[in-house]
Amino acid sequence: MNNNSKINANEIAYKKNNEVKLLDDVIKNLESFLNINKFQNITSGNISGGGTLSSTNVTVATNSDGSLAKIYGQVDVANNGHNGNVTLQTNLRPTEQMVIYQNTYRQISLSGYVRNTALISITINTDGTVVIPYVNTGLGSAENCRMTIFGCLLFIKDFGDTPID
Repeated sequence: MNNNSKINANEIAYKKNNEVKLLDDVIKNLESFLNINKFQNITSGNISGGGTLSSTNVTVATNSDGSLAKIYGQVDVANNGHNGNVTLQTNLRPTEQMVIYQNTYRQISLSGYVRNTALISITINTDGTVVIPYVNTGLGSAENCRMTIFGCLLFIKDFGDTPID
C-alpha cells in the first residue's frame, strides 16, 4: 500500500468518524426533545356560564423547554343549565393560540343516563389557559357534563414549517 492510499483511507475513516459523531449528537438531541419530564396536575379551574365545576383531574406533561406537550384528563360540570366554558390555567405557552380539533369527548347525562355525546375542540391560549366549551342541551338544569381530553402530542413551539392550525 502506498502513502497516497494510506492518506486516502485515513481521510475516509476521519470523515466517517465525524459523521457517526454528528449522528450521535442528533440522536441525543432528539432523545432530549422527546423526553417528557415535567408534569402539572390540575385539580381546579374556572367556570363561566353556569353550573358547578364538580371535578377536575387534568395532567399537562411537557419536555424540559415546553416545546412538546401532552394534555389529558377529565373535567366534570354538574347542574349544567347553560352554555359555558371551563378554563384551566396551565404551564403551556404556545407561540400562537392553538385549537385542538375534536380531541375531547363530551358526554351529557341526566338522572344517570347518557343523553348526548359529541367530540369537541379545545383552545390553548398563549397565556397558558385551556378553554373547554360545554353546552346546555335543553334536558334541564340537572344535566351533568363530563369532558374527557384525549392525550396526544402537541408541538407548542412554532418551528416555522407549517401553520399551527
